[in-house]
Amino acid sequence: MNKLESYIYKYLTRDLDSSLQSIVKHYIKSPGKHIRAHLVLYGASISLKENSLKWKTLNKEMDFFQKINLAKFNDNLILACSLIEIIHLASLVHDDIIDDAPKRRNQTALHIRRSTKQAILAGDYLFAKAINLAHQLPTACKKHIVKAIQDMVYGEFLEAVSDKANKEKYFTIIENKTASLFGCSMLIGFLIAQDAILDNESSELISYEMNKNKLVIEKKEIANKIYKWAFNLGKLYQIKDDIDDQEFPF
Repeated sequence: MNKLESYIYKYLTRDLDSSLQSIVKHYIKSPGKHIRAHLVLYGASISLKENSLKWKTLNKEMDFFQKINLAKFNDNLILACSLIEIIHLASLVHDDIIDDAPKRRNQTALHIRRSTKQAILAGDYLFAKAINLAHQLPTACKKHIVKAIQDMVYGEFLEAVSDKANKEKYFTIIENKTASLFGCSMLIGFLIAQDAILDNESSELISYEMNKNKLVIEKKEIANKIYKWAFNLGKLYQIKDDIDDQEFPF
């Protein structure tokens, strides 16, 4: 995923002060696993596979991918992967301050390397940048991205003020802090692919359902299943992470 890191850096550093550029570079040069970006790609692949199978049953002579606005699809997918990783990056900067963690990914944490004030402002900038980039994505994606950021901040706040030994509170915290962004990541990948497929108003793809409203309902049901699957994956991921860190309270 080296290309992803270069795109993240490009999106983050446009018209950016040199001191902020060095902060961004510090985190990007020690990348993580990009799980959330992979979920964006997985969500898109599910949409493409589902629609291509239906297309083949109706029109065997024309390639399904000829009906997709591939340039728009690729641009939006790269942007979404970068945006999701920027949101995650912002949460890590703030996490390290809250937890007073000295290191992140084998690098000195930003609040130690610079100052707590600079780290807080850098995290705020990353969240703001992600929201700004979200406006370039299809309309259907925007509300989910903003909601995921809201959930993450709420989850962090709950963790700061709540007793993690309370099982109900613990699951509320991890659902907001971690699972919400997992669900959002896979969902917006799906929505980006749908937007590219239906970009051409005259596309015959809509004709494979006699009732256009039925098509919309079916897509909504699939989208809900995709979100829930990734959301639950996020919960499991956080539980395992807490067990590994010996912070699982039960």
